[in-house]
Amino acid sequence: MQLVVVGATRPTHLLVLAAHRDCGKRYAAGMVDAGWDVRDLTEH
Repeated sequence: MQLVVVGATRPTHLLVLAAHRDCGKRYAAGMVDAGWDVRDLTEH
């Protein structure tokens, strides 16, 4: 997990993370509240 945090702090313009839908849902609301643009690429 520490490696993910270090890698996520480096980008200045774009960071793409992929997660299984069931696991990512519990974090998505908090990420949006923190200013992230969260997109589900399976939705059309």
